[in-house]
Amino acid sequence: MKKFLSCLLCVFSFFLLSVGHSKEDERIHYTLSNGLDVYLIRDTSLPIVSHVLLYKVGGASDPRGSSGLAHYLEHLMFRSSKNVPSISKQIHGLHSLYNAFTSDYHTVYHQLFHKDKLEKVIRLEAERMQNLVISDEAAGLERKIVIEERKMRVDNKPVVKLEEEMMAAFYRSETSWNVIGWEEELVLFDAAVAQRMYNACYRPSNAVLLILGDIDVAEVKEYIEKYYGVLINSSSRWRSCFSRVVEPAHHSDMDVRMINNKTEDRALIYFFPAPNVSAEEHAAMLVASQVLAGGKTSVLGMELIHNLRLALNVSVDYDYLTLRKGIVEIVVTPLSADVKLEVLEKSVSGVMSEVVKSGIGADDIEAAKMTLKASLMKALDGFNARSISHVVALSVGADFDHFQKLAEHISAVTPEQINNAIMQLMNAKKVIGYLDK
Repeated sequence: MKKFLSCLLCVFSFFLLSVGHSKEDERIHYTLSNGLDVYLIRDTSLPIVSHVLLYKVGGASDPRGSSGLAHYLEHLMFRSSKNVPSISKQIHGLHSLYNAFTSDYHTVYHQLFHKDKLEKVIRLEAERMQNLVISDEAAGLERKIVIEERKMRVDNKPVVKLEEEMMAAFYRSETSWNVIGWEEELVLFDAAVAQRMYNACYRPSNAVLLILGDIDVAEVKEYIEKYYGVLINSSSRWRSCFSRVVEPAHHSDMDVRMINNKTEDRALIYFFPAPNVSAEEHAAMLVASQVLAGGKTSVLGMELIHNLRLALNVSVDYDYLTLRKGIVEIVVTPLSADVKLEVLEKSVSGVMSEVVKSGIGADDIEAAKMTLKASLMKALDGFNARSISHVVALSVGADFDHFQKLAEHISAVTPEQINNAIMQLMNAKKVIGYLDK
């Protein structure tokens, strides 16, 4: 079994390296005179191009009292500009696959299209970077849309609502609130407040452009200089668009309890502080968290689901591509209404203590590494996925070879490093959430 897993790891490593450095790849990085950071990757395997534009503005940029503002502005970016009455219709007319998303530290606009449309895409993106028009009518319509989106994605999902409350306890800075914002603050948004953020943060020197696909590098550089190179940086400095947050340490564990009588949902959720991408230990923490809680065959899964019959599911998520402190989230779903969450919590603590005492088996470690490399394969599978993954990593300080290096670091993680990472979780001041009826 161990030999089989090792062979699979070799296959995954080869795939990751080939994705990052194919024979056709030509990678170029440069900065325009106005500060726009540009990355070009030539890949002629298909006659398509991915254009990803990242602005260093997100939920952490929202001022107190205006949570959700960056996400609200993302919606308005599809409305109209000085020279384009309907941006969304113009993009749709290019027959591209397009979307956008907002996170804590950035807002990303991505398109995938036939290579013949590249100049039109660049011209349109440059247009809305500098000439967005935010009318009162558009501001009112998008305000209603983001409020409904909050109700659909947060208010109607008890687990997400609990996570939102836990985030408010876990982080002490602007990153403590949900990117989508609080409804009590969303209802106050208007064109003026959105315009202030746009003027300050949507500028060349606060953006990263990545273009990947079947491109003529010289031609693309001409387009970029022609449309992006002439843009100017606004003198507006409304507030910091993008900053590294130093989080004060917690000195005690915290419990967040939510009673929900409307659905059958119940859950036990853990938030553990963990290293972010700037720390060398994040690869070991990735493997450790996967070994510990990465599904039904993880250490916690085997004990809680198969042996003790207390849980229906166990899952883990490790957010390390961030400027704030990282977070390992473990979610345990009880098997039935008869299982008390306090009993489940005691069992989780017991399993983690035993892991620290006895260590992790070699087969479990190899299986976790294989799963993580499969996840990396998925993250880099496809032009848009590759582009978005790279630009997000670059925006938080990782280098261009981050994912290839991460695969190598995962392979090199030792049992001792994994045990140290699990011990770090055990000793950390954590937030535990209880969703009960």
